[in-house]
Amino acid sequence: MQVPEVFFVNPHSLREHPLLAAIPPLDEASPDFQAILASVRERGIDYPIILDEDDRIIDGRNRTRAAIRAGAELPAVKRNSGEAAEIILDSLVARRHLPKGARAYLAAPILAQAAEGGRQRRLANLKRGTSKADQSAIGKNLDQLALEMGFSKDLYEQALKVRKLFENDKVRTWHDGPREVQCTVKEWFEPKLFANEIGLGAIIQAIAGKDSTEGKELKARDLPTLFARALGDLKHRFARWESLAPDQRRTLARDFATEAAEWPEDVRGAVLASLEKAAAHPTRKPGF
Repeated sequence: MQVPEVFFVNPHSLREHPLLAAIPPLDEASPDFQAILASVRERGIDYPIILDEDDRIIDGRNRTRAAIRAGAELPAVKRNSGEAAEIILDSLVARRHLPKGARAYLAAPILAQAAEGGRQRRLANLKRGTSKADQSAIGKNLDQLALEMGFSKDLYEQALKVRKLFENDKVRTWHDGPREVQCTVKEWFEPKLFANEIGLGAIIQAIAGKDSTEGKELKARDLPTLFARALGDLKHRFARWESLAPDQRRTLARDFATEAAEWPEDVRGAVLASLEKAAAHPTRKPGF
């Protein structure tokens, strides 16, 4: 394979390939971008950026911005635009610090195009009579590309769904503790996805939950129902009481006794009567 020729370009004259629109660039105030900028100021650009035949950036837009800020020379090589999707995916593979869900989210709009580009090149090479051994290295299907990116096809499907949900640009109210935040679903969840604070599946569930409750008056459950549920939960917990260590049981028993002393008088009286009855029949376990 012929090694592309390196040449120097004016960074101010470049524009990005349309496929990069799906991938947010680094914030120039972020530590990652500042590290790139410091490296460029100290050593210049280590790796050439990649341009297509129309001088559109396929890979290296953060290095390009750093070169502009530092006033550095910008080396570049050219590749065919038909390879853009796979080149962009290769650069994402290198970002292994990203959670799987974030990588799937970033790669989702590009995977199908990369797979189709590989298929077209395989067909073209077959027509030229390229050997099967050479064909195996030309292009990959969607499953293979997802595997190389480090996530499953199921996660890819979730990423597509999240991207579709993020198309909704309605400004909504979100709660960050006591603070209210007004923003779109994308503005609310995307930073959390990149920070590994939430996964794709959880985003889908959270949006569905908000859609089903937003603007609707919450129905207050009646108090007897809430008490019945609490007693049922307590009964299930006590079924595993013996699995606790003795010191844990003693501590919890003291906590229960302290709490029971604060119950309403009529409840305490009923509990005491039940306990006296249970003490008179030691073979029976008190019901909870």
